[in-house]
Amino acid sequence: MPKKKVIQLLRGKLKESSFKRWTKFAHRGISTKYFKKEVKI
Repeated sequence: MPKKKVIQLLRGKLKESSFKRWTKFAHRGISTKYFKKEVKI
């Protein structure tokens, strides 16, 4: 998934605090499987 699309989805569905928290997880290298579960793509 392109990074821009991910950011757009997260901004649309999550509050800024949740977005910032998620980006921290993303930088740690959590897989897209976790992301898909959270956002239900």
